[in-house]
Amino acid sequence: MKFGDGDGATTFTLPNHHLGHFVRGAPSGVNHGDTQGDAIRNIVGDFKNVAYQDVAGRISLVTTGAFKQAENPDTASAVTPKYSEQYSDGIGFDASRVVPTANENRPYTANLSIKIHRGWM
Repeated sequence: MKFGDGDGATTFTLPNHHLGHFVRGAPSGVNHGDTQGDAIRNIVGDFKNVAYQDVAGRISLVTTGAFKQAENPDTASAVTPKYSEQYSDGIGFDASRVVPTANENRPYTANLSIKIHRGWM
């Protein structure tokens, strides 16, 4: 996104804001006119021990990040360990594998320097 030269004497070309991006004041470290793609903050987590029961017969999960075990998990009458040793089966989730991530949530953005002009001197 940039301002164009226009006819080189009396006019200039404005940026095309019909491209679907949002305008915001340029944050620190971002230049006037720079565009940034959309992004979300990363979401990660996993849960393990999916097929095992605790001593009360409830499915036992070890969770991290965005996942947590339900407060009152149902008992599992059909789930039993297949082996005498417990193996850690699990599923991981990482949003950055499929979407752009950044340290902020933002739409496709055009960054402009905001200036206040108090009049002619």
